[in-house]
Amino acid sequence: MNCLEQVKFLFDASLYEDVCSVGSFVMTLGEHNPDLLTSQVRYQILYYQAEALFHLREFKKSENVFKKSLQMKKMITKTKSKSSNGQNLTTEADIRYRIYQCLYSQKQYKEAISELEAISPKQRTSKVQLALAQLYQRIGIDRCAVTAYKEVLRGCPMSLEAARGLLQLGVKGVEVETMMRSSLTSTTNISWLMSWLKAQSFCATRDYTSAIQYLKMLDNKPLLRDNTYVLCSLGEAQQLNGDSTQAIETLQRVQHLDPLGHLKMDILSYLLYKEKAIKDLESLSTKLMAVSENSAESWITMGYFCMATRKAARAVYFGQKALNIDNHNVEGLLLKGAALLELKKMQEAIMHFREAIRLSPYRFEAYKGLVDCFLASHRFREAIPCASQACKQLPTARTLTLYATVLCKEPFNIPKAKGYLEKAMKMDCNYLEAVYVLADIYKAQGSDQHEKGIELLGQHLAKHPTSRLHQLMGDFLVHKMDCLGALDHFSKALVLDPNNTQAREALERVQKHEDVNIENSYDVEVDDIEGSDTEGDAFLSRVQDRAILPYHFEPPVSGSEDSDPYSD
Repeated sequence: MNCLEQVKFLFDASLYEDVCSVGSFVMTLGEHNPDLLTSQVRYQILYYQAEALFHLREFKKSENVFKKSLQMKKMITKTKSKSSNGQNLTTEADIRYRIYQCLYSQKQYKEAISELEAISPKQRTSKVQLALAQLYQRIGIDRCAVTAYKEVLRGCPMSLEAARGLLQLGVKGVEVETMMRSSLTSTTNISWLMSWLKAQSFCATRDYTSAIQYLKMLDNKPLLRDNTYVLCSLGEAQQLNGDSTQAIETLQRVQHLDPLGHLKMDILSYLLYKEKAIKDLESLSTKLMAVSENSAESWITMGYFCMATRKAARAVYFGQKALNIDNHNVEGLLLKGAALLELKKMQEAIMHFREAIRLSPYRFEAYKGLVDCFLASHRFREAIPCASQACKQLPTARTLTLYATVLCKEPFNIPKAKGYLEKAMKMDCNYLEAVYVLADIYKAQGSDQHEKGIELLGQHLAKHPTSRLHQLMGDFLVHKMDCLGALDHFSKALVLDPNNTQAREALERVQKHEDVNIENSYDVEVDDIEGSDTEGDAFLSRVQDRAILPYHFEPPVSGSEDSDPYSD
């Protein structure tokens, strides 16, 4: 077994450290004795060394060795010796693809594209085309990305990543479906694939309600029941549609079915934080960190747990850890932006939310975070166009409510805000945030509007009894001097959410007010009693002075039983 065979044997055995060390010895021997190794052998040993370094995650060093092997490959090609033709050498395309992977791992995306573009079009395999397409899409060269994705589908018609990439770039679902059908045999059962494709097409056009219907249809099929890929898409669509409760249920199913999976767990962590499910969030973060510390989802989940436990500074750190893994991670940007907002570092928070909007122009949370920053900084003139842009990009009940919330900050805009809120409630009768804001407006407008507020809250309490609704109803009843009713609603609010501080404080105020009233009524009764005693003494005095009784009392004469003491 010669030197090259020994190195290859070590590589095939995955002994990568030994490949590096033995290869180093062999290459040094070859440098001092040129007759020991041919150019082809040196080239292959360099290739195995570079591959070993790549597996050891020494990407910079691996890139350097791959480039050395590539230079040697070019020298061999120029000489065109007979021995080289007989050697089964690694192709230039394979080496360039590995260099791309090293550069991508170092986040040198433009250099990575250049390396892939250096591969001649005829040698570009499907994996090269997919890598090119994703890089083009990442840096915003959409036309080239579409071309590369289409090449992937021609070679691999079942590539779901290529199909989804085309849909995200605006290619119509019918065109993508035609491309996939034309390359598949007629015997292939692709009904499930077409349903998935339609769902992704609806997601790309932001028709999340229709997407959810198709994904649920897939999940309800017995042969596809509990498919985690379908459920991840379903949970994400539900979250983007504002269906937080359903999204949590779906993504928790995913976590239960695949405890080692990370896909979409960052979305689940955000939803759990939003619902204040601290125990579930702690459990999820512990599980994900135990599985891997190299995924952005693990750090994002840890960050939201810190946010839930009021450790915003730690959340900023964990958000940055996620962005170090993937600086285009929208969930990481949203986490870090929210933590910076909590720390009142407004300018940094604004920067992160703006970047999230640039990467994902249709994410409601990014617009809301940016609006919250402007409102907290009293920059109302900037908040209004931002909220307006959200309505244009996402004409939903959530964005209409966000816009109305901003308008409420100026008294002369309140009638306009009420109109947007009423429109939001017609668009989605189950979106309670619009109800909360409208109820606050009625409460602020004085007693004339209190009946409207009570009627509004009563309608929604019958369908969706939440802690906030009960708290608001209690506030209205306090203004109506219905203290018993207010106490009842504040108590129910605390049962539903023990952490509702506004309900607790209001309950304490009403109880204190009731106690004062009881004490005051007790004082009045005592005063009445004391007054009656005084009057009684005066009465007795008058009796004694014969001021009332017309006759003087004389004791009866003994023996005269029939004598009348009041007789003349």
